[in-house]
Amino acid sequence: MEKQTSYVDLPAIIVGTAVALAISIIFLHFGSMLGLSFDSDAQWNPDTAFGQVITICLWGLWIQVLASLIGGYIAGRMRVPVAGSNAHEREMRDGIHGLSVWAFGTVLTAIGGALLIAITTLTPSGEAEVQRAAEILELNDSAAVVTGFSTAAVSLVSAVAAWFAATKGGDHRDEGTDLSRIVSFRKS
Repeated sequence: MEKQTSYVDLPAIIVGTAVALAISIIFLHFGSMLGLSFDSDAQWNPDTAFGQVITICLWGLWIQVLASLIGGYIAGRMRVPVAGSNAHEREMRDGIHGLSVWAFGTVLTAIGGALLIAITTLTPSGEAEVQRAAEILELNDSAAVVTGFSTAAVSLVSAVAAWFAATKGGDHRDEGTDLSRIVSFRKS
């Protein structure tokens, strides 16, 4: 197995982040087709808004944790071990690579969200959509609190999931774990 001397294996982080973002995008689109999004066209009833917010937050938790697990695993599995490192050092580096996947994904998502808001507010109907989004959140103050809290909680859980998955990916790399019985497109 090839070993490197650099502490950071950026290609492994980039690939893990790309896969995590792709999974997030696909599941977010799927969820929005099912009505699991804060869409300005959604029918929001003040009596059921809290339940809708909880459902959307749970969907977001599922997406974020799944994407972080898979992206972190990929980064840990693909990271080239540093020569002379012991098991604890490899575990820490694998975990940090998984955490880096989560961090890059979070920052890129925030940048994308900010750009979307900027573009939306610059379009002729943009102000109306931003106003509608504000009205949705004002339907139920506790729903806004739940949304804010769940966003932070989901982010923390996702960071831990990425760390955990990256260490498992690193273990599988170091042990030469054969996953062909689970994932293989070749005939045996």
